[in-house]
Amino acid sequence: MFRAGCDINNITEFLRIKLMNGRDLRKLTIIDPYFFKYGNSKFSIPKQVMVDTLNGFNSLEILEIVTPTDYTVTKKEKLEAEIKKVLPRVQLNVIHTSGFHDRFWIMNENKGFIVGTSLNGMTNKHFFIQDDYLSDRDIQELLAIYKNT
Repeated sequence: MFRAGCDINNITEFLRIKLMNGRDLRKLTIIDPYFFKYGNSKFSIPKQVMVDTLNGFNSLEILEIVTPTDYTVTKKEKLEAEIKKVLPRVQLNVIHTSGFHDRFWIMNENKGFIVGTSLNGMTNKHFFIQDDYLSDRDIQELLAIYKNT
């Protein structure tokens, strides 16, 4: 559980530890209906979360973002550019669907967890990131849903 106003570094460190448990992270799928939706004044939070969390995961080949189409393209490009600074070889794929409300991070299509808020909401209000991991059945169901949209 993270409290409103918490240190963003605590969030990124928690996410890094979760991703390290994915072992040899090659693909990260983030399902988030608000991934590219942030106010210009709030860009620093999504940028810091993504850059600080992913920095050093050089084995990451694919970062797949599953989100609706209703975002500003320049905001998407701005965040992608920041991610590419720390992972220049990563392939960024954006898959459009409006079928999700919750946020999920899935590692290598076989291990994942729930993130209770979008990047732009971190530190604003109390939220959680799941301590344990989703079941294999839930991971397979999530993959089936978004791949069929």
